Amino acid sequence: MLGSSLMRMFALLVLVAGCGPIEYISTVTFEASKAVQEAKASRAPELAPYEYTSAVEYLHKAREVGGYARYHEAIEFGKKARDFGHEAVKLSRERGTKE
Repeated sequence: MLGSSLMRMFALLVLVAGCGPIEYISTVTFEASKAVQEAKASRAPELAPYEYTSAVEYLHKAREVGGYARYHEAIEFGKKARDFGHEAVKLSRERGTKE
């Protein structure tokens, strides 16, 4: 009985501890990286330089702290990179149509 409860608690602990890296991969590796690539493809470095540079630098910082297994911080930086990337795409499309 005690062994079964102990095993369940251990399994729960393993599952909870594994959430950081999974969310890191989802947010930083997929979402933020894709947003920065889309921004670059939409001429954001020329048309929305502040937003593009912010996205690139936040992505760099997210990868840096993720390398030290500081996943919570890395995820927050990744979200900022994603958001700035999306904003850069939006602004570059608006400013590109005005030319």
